[in-house]
Amino acid sequence: MGHPQMIGGYNRFQYGGYSFGYNQAWPAGWGYNDNFYVEYTDGNYLMYDLMYPGMYVSLNLFDGGNYGLYGGISEVNYRSHFGHGHWFHMGRPEMIDGYNRFRYGGYWFGFNQEWPVGWDYNDDCYVEYNDGAYFMYNRRHPGMHVTLRMFS
Repeated sequence: MGHPQMIGGYNRFQYGGYSFGYNQAWPAGWGYNDNFYVEYTDGNYLMYDLMYPGMYVSLNLFDGGNYGLYGGISEVNYRSHFGHGHWFHMGRPEMIDGYNRFRYGGYWFGFNQEWPVGWDYNDDCYVEYNDGAYFMYNRRHPGMHVTLRMFS
C-alpha cells in the first residue's frame, strides 16, 4: 500500500484499481508495507492486515462508479437537502460499530473523531461534499468541521 496521502480529511490510497480512504487512527503494529486485503461486508469496506487477524480499518470508497458528483447522493437530492443553505439539528447520535451515527436527508452518516469544543447537538449544522469526502459544519463555529462517513 505504501504511505497514504491526506486528501479531504481522509488518508487515501489505491488498491485494486480503486481509491479508498480512512480517517481513523492507524492500528498499532501495522506497517504501511504489510500484506493487506480489502473485504466488502454488510455494506462496508474493511481493510485487514494478514499479520493481525481480527483487526481492521473501516474504509470509504471514493471511485469505482458507485459515487457520482456528490458521492452516493444523487445531484437532485444533494441540491435539495445538502450544502450551506440546508441547516438541520443533528440531535444526539447513536454509537454503532465505533461511529457516532445520525440520519439526515435519508442517509446515515457517522463520525469517529472527537466532538468539537463549543458545538451543541442542537446547533444549526449542514453537510457538504468536498474533494471526495463529506463534512459537517456548524453555523456558529465557521471554519471548523467534522469529517463524516456515509453508511448504506
